[in-house]
Amino acid sequence: MPASKNQVLLDLTDEPSIFDKNKEQKEEKIDNDSLNLKYTKDLRKESHDTLLYKDVHRLQPENKSLSKTIDKNITENTTIGTTYNTTEKAGEMNDSVSIFSKYKKDKFSFTSAYGQSREGYKDNGATGGTVSLSPEVEINKHLSLKNVNSNNLTTNQTKSEVVMSVKPFKDDRMDLDLGAGQTFSQDNQPAKSQVNLSTKIRF
Repeated sequence: MPASKNQVLLDLTDEPSIFDKNKEQKEEKIDNDSLNLKYTKDLRKESHDTLLYKDVHRLQPENKSLSKTIDKNITENTTIGTTYNTTEKAGEMNDSVSIFSKYKKDKFSFTSAYGQSREGYKDNGATGGTVSLSPEVEINKHLSLKNVNSNNLTTNQTKSEVVMSVKPFKDDRMDLDLGAGQTFSQDNQPAKSQVNLSTKIRF
């Protein structure tokens, strides 16, 4: 049919040039080498940062430690009781409870105890915790020596510590404890040595 002057014909055989431009843009490749986006992991720096964080966390002093003991004599020489401890370190609170029995005659005493922290009880229940046996000899009214042998049931670590306790006053209002010990692991890890200095004040 011949076209008239008022008719417009649309030819769809060829795509408009705008599609050809987009197609060229899609097929354009980016030279990754020119962008330099490669990242190399520095293992030495990562190891240094990890050790530094652990050392700072380990060496940070304890800010506050509170302890309360409730005990009762069941015989003339035997006492049983419970000790509650709350320690704040590195902004974190750690609560623990221990039950103990103590036998004392003359200048010799022997204490057995089982303790567990709140977090440890959540993770391991009553099967975790620490069992300890502590013989003690009172040299005089102001000085005593104690050997604390403990076994951590959760980590399978044993610790042996010698503690010298000094009472600077005539009563029991304060104890100064100086302890030195070693911790041994059952998985053949190197033994760890530790020195502790603590002050106990009774109100």
